[in-house]
Amino acid sequence: GAFYEDFSRKQNKPATNIFGEGRQLLTWSIWTQVDPGNPVYRQVAEQKIRRLREIAVEKGDGLYFRRTQGYTPGQKDTDKLEIVAVTDHDVKKAEFGMVGTAVAHSASVVAMGAARYYRVTGHEPALELARGLANYFRNDAGLIDETGRWHGYHFHIMALGILGQLEYALAAGDEDMLRYVRRAYEYARSIGDPTIG
Repeated sequence: GAFYEDFSRKQNKPATNIFGEGRQLLTWSIWTQVDPGNPVYRQVAEQKIRRLREIAVEKGDGLYFRRTQGYTPGQKDTDKLEIVAVTDHDVKKAEFGMVGTAVAHSASVVAMGAARYYRVTGHEPALELARGLANYFRNDAGLIDETGRWHGYHFHIMALGILGQLEYALAAGDEDMLRYVRRAYEYARSIGDPTIG
C-alpha cells in the first residue's frame, strides 16, 4: 500500500510517493489528450507540477527530491529535510545523498510525466521541471556515465531512468541528451537480452 516503508508510516499523515506523482502526470497527460475540453485534467496536472517544483531542490542546473516519498501537504523548506532515499523497499543511507536507483525511482518518473505533459499541452513549467530532473539524473545520480555504462544494479529501474531522460530529450529537442540516452540504451542491450530485456 501507500506506506510500504517505515519512514512514511511513522509520520502518520498523508504523504506522497514521488514515483506515483510522476505516474499521475503521465495519466493526466493522457486524459488531457482524450478529453481536451475538460479543464479539470489540466488544472490538476498544473497544480501538481507547481507543487513538485516547490519541493524540488536545486543543484546547479539540476533539480532533485530529497525524499522519494514522505512529503506531507504544505511542507516548506524541503532543501533542509533529511534525505530519505527509498527504492526496492529499502531506505538507503542518507550520508550518501540522493544518488543511485533512488534518483531513477523518483526524478526520472517525474521527468517522464512532466515532459509528456509538456508535449501534450506546451505548458512551459512542465518542461522546466523535466529539464532540471533530467540534468540531475545525468550529472549527479551516479547511475550512468557519459559512455553509457551503467553503475546501478536494478535493470528495470535503470531502464525507467533512461525513459525519463528520453521523454525529456524528445520534448525539448535536446540532441545531446538523445545521444546520451542512445549510449545508455546500447549499453543496456549489451548486458541484457536484446529480444526480451
